[in-house]
Amino acid sequence: MKKWLKLGAAALLFMCLTGCAGKTDSGEQLITNLEIQKDGKIVHTIYSDFKEAYYNLDDLSDMVQSSIKEFGLENPNAEIILKSCELVGDSKDMVKVVMVYDDYQAYTVFNGKTLFVGTIQEAYEAGYDLNMELTSVSAKDTVDTVNRNDLLNMSTQHIVISEENLLIHAYAKIQYVSEHAALKDKDTVMMEQTQGNSAIVFK
Repeated sequence: MKKWLKLGAAALLFMCLTGCAGKTDSGEQLITNLEIQKDGKIVHTIYSDFKEAYYNLDDLSDMVQSSIKEFGLENPNAEIILKSCELVGDSKDMVKVVMVYDDYQAYTVFNGKTLFVGTIQEAYEAGYDLNMELTSVSAKDTVDTVNRNDLLNMSTQHIVISEENLLIHAYAKIQYVSEHAALKDKDTVMMEQTQGNSAIVFK
């Protein structure tokens, strides 16, 4: 265990917390997900198979806390909180870890995964590639698809860009989704790309 604590923050979590999806016997979905909050905070809920033969829950919690502390020393302006670490599922064979990031930048650096949350104008100014086609999720929209030029004309609307395969909850109704973002609810999508980024647009 001690030798694991010498590894970097991201390496620790990738080794121990491989996000996955599962169900309880009652049908409850246990799916790794991101919640995008209106104040900019990112809530990351990770579900992973739990093999207590390798480590126990206290060890895992200590490892996450240690990785957060290490990250904070190198990134003093970023804030990450371990909100909970518990066993879930009917057989208590999965672990649920909830982490709260102060902003998407903290999430990106800590996890080594692309994530952007902000206005389309901010994404453009940050250098993100907006050369993509997104499809409307509402029959009420006069335009079925939007491209780069359309996006730039929607500069004040919000966009989420991610490279990961996970469920994303937005804080407002989603209007457009890219090819590999499957709408699950009015404010929820499943990102399912095999490479590159997926995106959603909401007001």
